[in-house]
Amino acid sequence: MAAGPLAGSPLTCMGAAGRRGRRGGGAGSSGKTWRAAAAGVAGTEPRGPGGDGASRRRRRKEEEEAAAAGERRVGEDVGRARGGGGRCRGRGGGDGRLERGRAAVAWACAGLKKLKDAWRAGSASVALAPQRGWVRAGLEQRLAAPTMVSAATARPFAAAAKPAKKGAQWTKKEKAKDKPSRRRRPLMTKPVDDVYLTWLYRRPFYDLEQAVGMLKKFQQLDFTHPKQFVYINVFLDMALKKKKLDPFSGAVVLPHRFTDEVNKVLVFTENEQEAEIARESGAEIVGGLELMKWILEDEIQADFYVAVPAIIPKLVPLRNKLKRKFPSTRKNSLGSDIPKMVQLFRECHEYAVQDESVIKTRIARLDMPTEHIIANLKAVIHDICTFKPPPYDPIVQRLVIRSSTSEGLQVNLDGILPQVEKAEEKKEEEEERSADDEDEAEKPVQEPAST
Repeated sequence: MAAGPLAGSPLTCMGAAGRRGRRGGGAGSSGKTWRAAAAGVAGTEPRGPGGDGASRRRRRKEEEEAAAAGERRVGEDVGRARGGGGRCRGRGGGDGRLERGRAAVAWACAGLKKLKDAWRAGSASVALAPQRGWVRAGLEQRLAAPTMVSAATARPFAAAAKPAKKGAQWTKKEKAKDKPSRRRRPLMTKPVDDVYLTWLYRRPFYDLEQAVGMLKKFQQLDFTHPKQFVYINVFLDMALKKKKLDPFSGAVVLPHRFTDEVNKVLVFTENEQEAEIARESGAEIVGGLELMKWILEDEIQADFYVAVPAIIPKLVPLRNKLKRKFPSTRKNSLGSDIPKMVQLFRECHEYAVQDESVIKTRIARLDMPTEHIIANLKAVIHDICTFKPPPYDPIVQRLVIRSSTSEGLQVNLDGILPQVEKAEEKKEEEEERSADDEDEAEKPVQEPAST
């Protein structure tokens, strides 16, 4: 028979195997027989999406071996738990061991199903009754739970609810009071040695002349620049009866100038004669409303702005732009005496409140005489004290003086603050004097007795 295009193919082999099966009159007529024969003749199984026949047989064999190994391990564990019945004795008990493993797996699956059904029914003691030797004693009593489980029993490890607190909730201040305060070690007054820890001792106070002399000595010992600036830090008490004093700025003419800098002053006026006087007094810029546009566009800037009363209502648009530099009578920048205002702001020293209660400003140079430094410091302190009314406590609480390269020295305020008597004391003294005068007027005048 000539070989055709399908000779040797699986289909041809399958047909031949089928014919042989039919002649033999046996199992060859079944599909399973001719498929096996086709696989045996061709040497491989029909190819499909899962790969060739050899790889499929190999995977199937590996799966069967893995399943058998798992069943053996389960059988050994169950047999070991039941008293060692599942342990293999000898090398020839492979089939018996496999059967025992399969029985153990079947028994475990039945037990799990029974346990699942028991949990659904609401009782676990029936499923795990101590019928086997591996069940621990007392398990039936522990698992015999009622059908209705309370919330506390269902969550044995849940946090207990806190009892309701009586009264209002605690505030932060009350909590702070309850906490024990840390006892701070009291500071010592005066060190006994030249080298000591500063945070263990109170900060010393110095007289003003002594502090200035120490700054000069520090400069000599440190070999620093002799013409460095002298600074003061003034700590203020901004509290009033019902409110706080707003941060302010001021300008004062120092008795002894320490710099050649001249401030730039701008004068607002529409009068030609006043404009001419302002220019002669030393004003840098003089003009009227035409300056407003240039100021708003930042084309013109000055250190101080001065105005006459006639033009001030027309300068309201500049209030938000100039802010603290806007002319006002309180700052002596609004008035009719133009030469005096220009002279004041050209040579004045300006200071301002920082951080709501501190003034940091320079007052002199270190190479100036001590008397000049003290005079400039007192002039600044006296001007600062004018911003708080006399009936209240002094506005200056603490004063620290330093140079550009030295540490700060705390200065004693005795003799520095202006001596201002309180208004209440004045009223009491006046009332006492008036009462004494009335008493003297009411006394009767004794007449001389006649003889």
